[in-house]
Amino acid sequence: MENLHFYIVNMCANGKENPDFELIRPYGTVEFLFIQFKSRGVISLGDATGGNPQVFSPGDCILFEPGFPYSFKPVGMPLCHDWIHFLVSSPEDFRKKGFLFNRLHKPEEGPYLAEMAKIMNPVWLNRTPGHETILNAYMQILTTTYLQSQEVRLLSRYLQERREEFIELRQQLYNRTTPMPTVEELSEFVNLSRTRFSQLYTDFFGTSPNKDIQQARLLRAKHLLSATNYSLSKIAELCGYGGEFQFIRDFKKHTGLTPGKYRLFRQ
Repeated sequence: MENLHFYIVNMCANGKENPDFELIRPYGTVEFLFIQFKSRGVISLGDATGGNPQVFSPGDCILFEPGFPYSFKPVGMPLCHDWIHFLVSSPEDFRKKGFLFNRLHKPEEGPYLAEMAKIMNPVWLNRTPGHETILNAYMQILTTTYLQSQEVRLLSRYLQERREEFIELRQQLYNRTTPMPTVEELSEFVNLSRTRFSQLYTDFFGTSPNKDIQQARLLRAKHLLSATNYSLSKIAELCGYGGEFQFIRDFKKHTGLTPGKYRLFRQ
């Protein structure tokens, strides 16, 4: 969401209300609103009069669009929740990202989102220098994480299991100390055809396996240039380049420096 800019209008982390509290908004809010509940209660969506109530529990989140009516109240305990009212530079583009607006959702990353709200709150309250830039960066992460958690929820059980395999495979790719594999070798590892593997990889991570291999190879080469005295031909071999000439050409293409100059600057 790097093309969008977020502006927080108001927010609170661990906001607490009495057990008899009830919030009724028949016309919703002017801004977008993100809420994470940390207590139990009931919420009515699309009907601020209390019709069609749904139960919410700790960890449940919801992202409201402006103007959407709702009401909620705690049940049997004080209310506790994080909430962020925010504007975005292009509401139309934000809506096109694929969020499931106005629906309860329990993301696995709930504790991480709560920690982010806790970190953001003093920045918002104290208006520290550069606070708008800092808060925009946190909102980029928060909304992206929330969107990804919703996308995973929509996957079939098969694709959820496959995604876990792919995440582990990708981590191994970036942590390799042996020559980089090919796309064919990666697809064989998860028993898929090259075409199917590439399609799922791109769907899961938003980038192709070829680009990730290239990026992992480049990061590995940078590390070896900085931390070892290996020859360029040895580094090319360890990183899976076709040879020293290809290594020099590709490295300069992506960094603007030859491997020799990069090593000189980094050592």
